[in-house]
Amino acid sequence: MNSGGSTGAWIGVEDRYLGVEFHINGSKHYGWVRLDVDDSEAVNYVIKDYAYESQPDWPILAGATESLAVTDMQLQSQVQVFSSQQTLYLMNTSEKNLNFEIFTINGQRVHNGEIEQGDTEVNISQLSKGMYLVKIYNQQHNFFVKKIVK
Repeated sequence: MNSGGSTGAWIGVEDRYLGVEFHINGSKHYGWVRLDVDDSEAVNYVIKDYAYESQPDWPILAGATESLAVTDMQLQSQVQVFSSQQTLYLMNTSEKNLNFEIFTINGQRVHNGEIEQGDTEVNISQLSKGMYLVKIYNQQHNFFVKKIVK
């Protein structure tokens, strides 16, 4: 706690991510800023690094430095991803098992697992309503990301 009486989750922290939204040529872009906040009397912020998604209206995971909009087209053609309010459906037509991770729009991983050949159903009823990112990847770390809305 600082002597000025300020408290909270941001005082005296290191490597905290702040999500940002801004407009470029009328299009909405998302990004993040990683910073440290000291707990001196006059709160100081140190910006350590930042990134933004160059594709409009596309989310970026906190800490990500490469675009999630860039996809592995071959991998993407082998997996279909869609959801209902209760279930995430993953249809894998590749000859190998794959992996998946579900992230909130703020970059917090909320679920992960393996996608077997054929159909995989994942119960997502415990997730709050909102937009999520599903990252599908293989052993070579090729990946694609799909947005879903619950």
